Amino acid sequence: MARITLNGEIAQFSLKCEVNPDEWNPQTQRVNGKSAGAIKLNGLLDNSRSIIFNHYREISSREAVVSAEKVKNAFLGLKTSQISLLELFDKHLKDIETKIGKDLTRVSYLRYVRVRNRLELFMLRKYNISDIDLREINYSFLCDFEIYLKSFYNCGHNAAMKLIKHLRTIILIAKNNGWLQADPFANYKFHIEKSDRAFLTQQEIESINNSNCTN
Repeated sequence: MARITLNGEIAQFSLKCEVNPDEWNPQTQRVNGKSAGAIKLNGLLDNSRSIIFNHYREISSREAVVSAEKVKNAFLGLKTSQISLLELFDKHLKDIETKIGKDLTRVSYLRYVRVRNRLELFMLRKYNISDIDLREINYSFLCDFEIYLKSFYNCGHNAAMKLIKHLRTIILIAKNNGWLQADPFANYKFHIEKSDRAFLTQQEIESINNSNCTN
């Protein structure tokens, strides 16, 4: 049997091989002796450990949370129904791209692209991951992304909220499809601050009139 333990969580499975109990060393977790059978079985155990560790490193490089169950499924070649944030975002971009010029302007489409790319850079800089499971997005993730937009891109509050609104659309799609049960936006205060716009000066009006703007 192989047993994976991570943060108190245990996942175990059969390696589909047998050994005589008298030849097994529980302290070293290896087969005693140097017979051909012992060498073959110990080699299988060493190879399995190496593969499990490689799966752990690969999962930890792309996801925020690594579990024993994820590593076990990766070793066994089991696919899960998990869907990641950028995976869903890219799918949404393909869907709305077909609506450009019909129900959607190209400017609106490019705003989604901008948010998607900034999310990717945010996750790399903040968590050192390339993507995240939708189920692992929480209130803290949203707050960190807001801070990132305001600090790294120097976004004002309202500008940051408008970008995060596009992320909320992706989360809503995930909830509607049953890929996400808990709503990370449940306790997130999404609001636009009121701002008083100043009137244009005569010089600004003349500058607009003299410019070569096209629709």
